[in-house]
Amino acid sequence: MKVLITVLFIFILTGCGSKNINNIENNIEEEKIKMNTNNEVVGIKKIDGLQIEKTITYENGISKVGIDVTNISDQVIIIDYIKMTYKTVDNEIVLSMPISDPIIPNQSVHSILTTDIDLTSAISVDYDFVK
Repeated sequence: MKVLITVLFIFILTGCGSKNINNIENNIEEEKIKMNTNNEVVGIKKIDGLQIEKTITYENGISKVGIDVTNISDQVIIIDYIKMTYKTVDNEIVLSMPISDPIIPNQSVHSILTTDIDLTSAISVDYDFVK
């Protein structure tokens, strides 16, 4: 009985069996949030009376594109959706942001679009306003 208690005590003191916990913690720490910082892709753009402010992050296999669209003109702008074509070295990825209502002057609409494609490597984006 003393041998069993001694062995258990040694296991507790040496941390035997905790390697799996350490591996899980290391894997969690290795998964970092990546961001696209390319000024051609993110930041603020002014196009056709709209100011588009965008961020792109990538975490856990999902890209999140945060978009704020503000009408900076003095006219009501009516569009059905904004089609965004992201270009990487290897391909093109198309995302669409639906706009349900007319955007009155100084009004903003916000959306978060997601895709399983890593957009942090996008080098440019083209906008198409579909009416």
